[in-house]
Amino acid sequence: MIGVIYNQGAGGVSINGIIKRYLVNNGSNVNAGDFVKFLSNTIGTSTASTAGYRAVVKAVKIDESRVFVVSGTASGFLQGCVYTISGNTITAGSVVRINQDNISSVKVEAKKINDNEVLVLFVKNSPYTIYGNIVNINNTTITPSTDIELINNGNSNSIDGLDTIGTNRFLLLYSYGFGDTNLSVLEVNNGAITAGTSQNIANGNGGVNVITIEENKALVLFIRRSISPTSIYGTVAEINGTSITLNSEVNICTPNAVMLCNGVLLDANKIFVAFAYGSSTQLYGRIVNINGTTITTGAQTQISNITYSGKNTSVVKIGSDMVYISHGDSGNDRLQGITATINGNTITSNNDNTTLDSATYSSTATAVEIGGGNMVFTGYAGSSAVSGILYFLNVVDTLSSNSDTILGVADESGNSLQNINVYIPNI
Repeated sequence: MIGVIYNQGAGGVSINGIIKRYLVNNGSNVNAGDFVKFLSNTIGTSTASTAGYRAVVKAVKIDESRVFVVSGTASGFLQGCVYTISGNTITAGSVVRINQDNISSVKVEAKKINDNEVLVLFVKNSPYTIYGNIVNINNTTITPSTDIELINNGNSNSIDGLDTIGTNRFLLLYSYGFGDTNLSVLEVNNGAITAGTSQNIANGNGGVNVITIEENKALVLFIRRSISPTSIYGTVAEINGTSITLNSEVNICTPNAVMLCNGVLLDANKIFVAFAYGSSTQLYGRIVNINGTTITTGAQTQISNITYSGKNTSVVKIGSDMVYISHGDSGNDRLQGITATINGNTITSNNDNTTLDSATYSSTATAVEIGGGNMVFTGYAGSSAVSGILYFLNVVDTLSSNSDTILGVADESGNSLQNINVYIPNI
């Protein structure tokens, strides 16, 4: 986009330039017309374990300076580690075994219960039963509890999604057998975890994800049975106690979408979903609007032309109208990150795809916002270790000294962690 910028003095001078979207630094305010500086993207990493991996990695934000990462090992058990963030530095704490028995290679899920506890779900080998463990976290010290059996139906179960639907309450999406898809409400109380009666999704042929809209209400994404080619559908689940009511099903991702789809709630009743699509499996996004229990969708928009590697996407909301997506690159099997701007139902890629690590990315990754919104932490598995990586976002601030390098001029005002347009001079 071409724009015109003006200096801050009287009279002004017009200069051709481009307009780009940036995030206002945490704790700062920018006024329209202010000269701004760019706080350079910074990437820092920390390896927490060399014990090997399985295709399960989940990161949970504890607070603005701590992230809990749970991952599988080559030996078949779960391990946990607390990463501490100070400035641009990540420090990995001690690695602790979480569960008693071996896990399957099926997806692990984890959600924060409170500032001192995390709920971890996993599937045990033979039989493939879903278990939970309440992990206590004191600063960086991890103390797991006893494994608690939650779902044992005599079938080969897999965990597809988990989200918080209220205080100490979670909605679990899981599948078994030949794709039977189910929901169950989990409740945590004084160290105990209980699972409510399962609700079957009649047309489900495998779960994809669950994203909470508001307390006791969630968007459930699943693979639709008897649809060719395969498609991802969505339904609004309403929860009353442990009872679940499902509503009309709507196509979310057009046919041929890769079944690794993730999303984030942007604001009340508005969700961004990201997925890989088409024969070249490139990264796409779509806005999903919820009005009561009615689902409508915006246009499907390409975000990145990098061929997706088939590993999980992870999506984080940034500031007021941007999202960050981590994803795999099948060209060199590296972990990638990219941002997009949201305006109503319109998604615009910021074309800022960044390789986060030069090492081989060989498993799942989970990204969380950290540091008050200026950074994204991603936990992921490399070829032989589980690592945490910190990506300092496209952030601007007002000038603090005469030696600061000017990026451009703010086109609009913005408060801390809001996104604004900046004119960058073409000189």
